[in-house]
Amino acid sequence: MPHVNLGGESVYYDSSHELGGASPGARILFIHGPGADHRLFADQMRFFGPSQTPVALDLLGHGQSSGEALEDVPDWASFLEEFIDRLRLAPVVLVGHSLGGAIAIEYAIRHPRLVEGLVLIGTGITFPWAADTAADLLEDPEGFLENHALRGLREPHMPLSADALRSARAEQRPMSTIRDFVAAAKWDATSRLGSIQTPTLIIYGEDDPLVSQARQMLGAIQHASFDTIPLSRHFPHLEMPDILNDSLNRFVTIVPDLTYMAGGEVG
Repeated sequence: MPHVNLGGESVYYDSSHELGGASPGARILFIHGPGADHRLFADQMRFFGPSQTPVALDLLGHGQSSGEALEDVPDWASFLEEFIDRLRLAPVVLVGHSLGGAIAIEYAIRHPRLVEGLVLIGTGITFPWAADTAADLLEDPEGFLENHALRGLREPHMPLSADALRSARAEQRPMSTIRDFVAAAKWDATSRLGSIQTPTLIIYGEDDPLVSQARQMLGAIQHASFDTIPLSRHFPHLEMPDILNDSLNRFVTIVPDLTYMAGGEVG
């Protein structure tokens, strides 16, 4: 299984193609959210594998990656800089879920010429619930995960999405999950969204509480479009993968034209 050494830590990633040289289509990097790992993007990896070059990584302290999770989004963006540079992924389409979207935003602001497209799934300008979640986890991590492992799903009784989320969360290190929510609690992009120059697709499940922030995000990001995924909550890539994949595929297909119309040049 592929790993790359970054700062003395072994970072795991999944890819259907050899990286570092010529590869088909766009390079699409999937960044998972709190208390999760690369496995939650399994449907996207299967869908895009034949025509594009999808990559899904485990952040430090998650899944098969060693090290400690970080507590600040800017620090995560610095980690992402090392990962993308080491694997020579740029120019890249960044797809981030929840906290992963915040990390993608920070990277795209720093490196607009290295990001072809930005996809934000269930990402907040702020995460209002994150501080309370971190506190509850710190008080009783095992009990919280047992009782709330499926929080975020619209239909927690549906076996495919429920089993995937339960399995991923059960195998995460409790302290990593706590650190994730600490980082999310600190995140506030209110004054930063206007700095995004990259064509952006904002995706929310129709029942995601964060969908209330969609209008503000659309108003602040100059080259942004919006899509709602029906019958889903905070994990539309798990609950309605076919619909989400179609939306993401349309975006990836037209990203070069969007970049041109935005007056940008990637490379």
